[in-house]
Parts: sequence; structure tokens; C-alpha cells
Amino acid sequence: MKILTLNINSIRAHAESFIDILRGGEYDTIMVQELKVETAGFPHNLFDEYGYNVKVFGQKSWNGVATFSKHSIEDVTMGLPGFADVNARMLECVVDGRVPIIVEFKFENPRSWDARDEEFMTRAADLLEAYRGLYVVESFSPAAMNWYKSNHPDVCRGQLAEDVRFGGADAVTWAAGKLAFNWMSRPDFVAYDYRNGSSKLLAFARKMGALAVAWTVRSSAELSQSMPYFDRYIFEAFVPGELPAANMQL
Repeated sequence: MKILTLNINSIRAHAESFIDILRGGEYDTIMVQELKVETAGFPHNLFDEYGYNVKVFGQKSWNGVATFSKHSIEDVTMGLPGFADVNARMLECVVDGRVPIIVEFKFENPRSWDARDEEFMTRAADLLEAYRGLYVVESFSPAAMNWYKSNHPDVCRGQLAEDVRFGGADAVTWAAGKLAFNWMSRPDFVAYDYRNGSSKLLAFARKMGALAVAWTVRSSAELSQSMPYFDRYIFEAFVPGELPAANMQL
């Protein structure tokens, strides 16, 4: 099964490009985030003729997720079960009896950690432990990835980071962007802003064994800029030409 994950940054604004992907028929399953449209307003009519089953959990603003597949889509769960999260960020489903997932943990205040965060992580981990498919976890919060290292060390975990300028954020966020907490969370991969690919800190993380994942690549030029420094890539509203198979999977 060939799978594409895509940050669409508005399904309406980039409908034409997305239709090109569907029309090409290369991918068996496509997982889309940042639809920026409510479920009732999702433009199914634009995509119905291309032979994909579709499940949508929509929302305006930055959220909204959908799964397109040529195969059956079953056991659909929208949102994190048992957790009052009003944001449309998670759609769990079984495609043709199997599906790998990437779970990003997000927090209202990534600079703090309290009992509610512990509860959130525990309940989410329990759900993932019962999941039949493959999965990885990631977060901008080093504390979240450290929690996984301590409680579920066998799960593949990734540190999301952005190298912000000094004074452009609080001290914790700035230090996290410098990968200063990697000694604590020891991530299996680092997802880094592609514009900071030449960072010596990222090079050191790769030397220590972490995969370097570029976000967010939106054009061939940005992909070319990223390739000397990264092992994998996260694309938004852009589908690249042929890449070596090793660069298309975690």
C-alpha cells in the first residue's frame, strides 16, 4: 500500500492541486491535515469521481483532518476518545484492515507540565498500546517525548523543533529550538524547519543517530535546499517527483 500524508493548508484553496494527486491515482491512501473547513462544508463533489472513499473530521481555522482511500475505511473514531478536545486534529480509522499513523502531541502551554498533561499522555498511550497498526509519536514539547522515553521507550518518538532567534521567544522555547533538551528525550528523529537545515546542532543530532526530517517543504526548490541536510521530508500542498524509497519512509 502506498501512502501519502499531506498538510493541505486549506482544502478549498488547494483543491486543484489535490485533484491532480487524486487523478494521478498513484497513492492508495492519502491522509490530509489542516483542511480549514467544517465537516458539513467539505467539498465532496470536487473529489467524488476519482475512486476514493473519504472520511472527514472538519473544522475551520488551523484544524480539520481527512482520510482518502481506494480501500475500505472502517472503525472510524473522530477526536481523542475519552478526552474533551474540541479541536479536529485526530481521525483514527482502519484502512483495508491496517494503517500506520503519526501522532503529534500538542499542548496549550508547552512551557509547563502538570497533572493534566500526565493524564493526557497516559490516556493517549493506553489507546495507542491497544492499536493494531504501526505508529510513531512526536511533539514540540521535550517533556512529552521525555515522558515517552521514560514510560514507553520502545515507541519511535520524534522531537519537533524550530530554531527561533534569541529574544524571539521565551527561554524554554528558544532552547528547545536549539535541541538543548535532546539529551533528555533522546528522540529517534528530529523534525526541523528546513530553512535551518545547515544547523550544526541538527548535524550533531544526526551524528548521534537521529533521523533528520524537514518541515515544511512546499516546492521543488525547497526540496533541493533540504536534501543535503535531511533524511526525510514533510510536504505541504506539494507532491515531489521521484525520490529514493529510503527518503519516503520513517
